[in-house]
Amino acid sequence: MPKIKVFVTLVNRLNNEQIKKTYEGFLNDEKLAYKEEDKIVTIYRNSNTIKMIRRSKENLVTLNFMEGKTKKSHLEMMGLEPLEIETDTSLLENNKYGFHICYRTRVKEEIMGDYDFCLQYEVEE
Repeated sequence: MPKIKVFVTLVNRLNNEQIKKTYEGFLNDEKLAYKEEDKIVTIYRNSNTIKMIRRSKENLVTLNFMEGKTKKSHLEMMGLEPLEIETDTSLLENNKYGFHICYRTRVKEEIMGDYDFCLQYEVEE
């Protein structure tokens, strides 16, 4: 698996919070994976969908994205019942070296976040 450098920008448009980070990761035909502080992020993509799994000791978040669609996603926290999240994807651009996703997450009718997520990577070896 080739090593990659991952460049992530995440903006929450509800509160204008922005995170810009660089991580080390790995890439193969099926997935891209990187370590984000105490979380392992694994991303599976094909031509029109992306599945992102964010795993830590305390929780597991599975986000499913398809442009123009509302998809079921999940949040599992230690000791609590799993929570179903709806993910509305307004933009999903997918290219050879990354992707751009604009999405909104909801639990029932409550909006949890309105995000602009951009990930680019470069192969190191």
